Amino acid sequence: MATPAAAPAVVTTNAPATNGTVITGLFNTAVQKLKELPIPFWAVIAIGVVAALLLLCCMVCICKKCCCKKKKAKQGKKGLKDSVDLQEVKMLGNQYKEKSDSEDDLEDIEVEKPGIWNPNMEGGGSGSDADGSDNEEDGKKKKKKKKKRSFFGKLGNPDYVVSREKVQPDMDDLDSYGDEEDGAPKLGQLQFSLDYDFQQNQMRVGVLQAKDLPGMDFSGTSDPYVTVKILPEKKKRFETKVHRKTLNPTFNEYFNFKDLKFSELSNKIILFLIYDFDRFSRHDLIGEVSVPLSSVDLARVVEEWREIQPAHGAQEGDRPGDICFSLRYVPTAGKLTIVILEAKNLKKCDVGGLSDPYVKMQLYSNNKRLKKKKTTIKKRTLNPYYNESFTFEVPFEQIQRVELKLTVMDWDRTSKNDPIGELRLGPNAAGAELRHWSDMLANPRRPIAQWHTLTELEK
Repeated sequence: MATPAAAPAVVTTNAPATNGTVITGLFNTAVQKLKELPIPFWAVIAIGVVAALLLLCCMVCICKKCCCKKKKAKQGKKGLKDSVDLQEVKMLGNQYKEKSDSEDDLEDIEVEKPGIWNPNMEGGGSGSDADGSDNEEDGKKKKKKKKKRSFFGKLGNPDYVVSREKVQPDMDDLDSYGDEEDGAPKLGQLQFSLDYDFQQNQMRVGVLQAKDLPGMDFSGTSDPYVTVKILPEKKKRFETKVHRKTLNPTFNEYFNFKDLKFSELSNKIILFLIYDFDRFSRHDLIGEVSVPLSSVDLARVVEEWREIQPAHGAQEGDRPGDICFSLRYVPTAGKLTIVILEAKNLKKCDVGGLSDPYVKMQLYSNNKRLKKKKTTIKKRTLNPYYNESFTFEVPFEQIQRVELKLTVMDWDRTSKNDPIGELRLGPNAAGAELRHWSDMLANPRRPIAQWHTLTELEK
């Protein structure tokens, strides 16, 4: 009997698996798991493709945005630096200063350090006396270099002391004040001129000079200016330039009031109001000169001196009020920032003797309104505090063509909001408004704060 042949031996080897084998095994396992899902296999593949495309698009957008942003920032900074010269901006502001102030006033202006309360301000200057007794002392002081300090710096410095001559007057001065009639304070005199044109029906009013004004500042001097208006209309009001640190200013400024019929002049009064300019508080009303036209011979040019009288409370109360705000212009960024700080002594508009004021700001260019903004409403107050900031986009090429109009409004729930007063700032403004605008341009990137007296809206 033959024996069966033995089966060949099977030799097993533990050869290491290659990378391709491992990857293939993982792929097959993944495919098998996907086939076990309750959705078709083609749907799974479609979802994966869409997810991959979305991820790729997001990455491309992020990379493109970052690269473009850096490139634009570099080009923008380079372009703005090349196109806007800060010296050119300062020169523009100085030109407006020359328009609003005389050469003597510009010599006294000093630029302070940056800050919201850093407008041009001098303090502590010595005024000129009428009797000329301090001429020798003034001559000695001129030989020494005078160090200027800001108004707030002097108040905070314990070493700063007002001179004894200013705090405690001489006996001669006390005697002169004691000789005044009826104990009324001496407010000085104002010289003016009136010239009526019968053919054109207009009045040319001249503010010539003033003398012996009272000192309203800590230094014993004043920063006087004069406003002129015709009562009872009060539609048009003119304002002279501010003359700094003097009690005997020379104005020599003339203003024309048009459409004044001769038959109506007997019922009209020309009112001169003399103020002391103060950048950080309400302007002080020194006094007034009232000229009834019925008592003047308009057949000739009138030029005379009159005593300044204390202002009547009713006329002072007719003022719309005062507002304080700061202006800041950044020429490289083309941004004009206005911060509405507060208002005082606003006109009463409601039945209860109060108002609900808010401030409306409008930016104009060539008599076309570009943008408007407004503050919040402060209920039942005549002295609102806002401290709200607003920014307008104004390229440097347009800064000479824009006008900023501020209007204080009284909010009313049931009827139309009533205007309280307004201001217009810009290169075509005048008086304190033009000075504020020029200070802003002369000090780019610095906030310049100032108080302004509101004017009534022209009907």
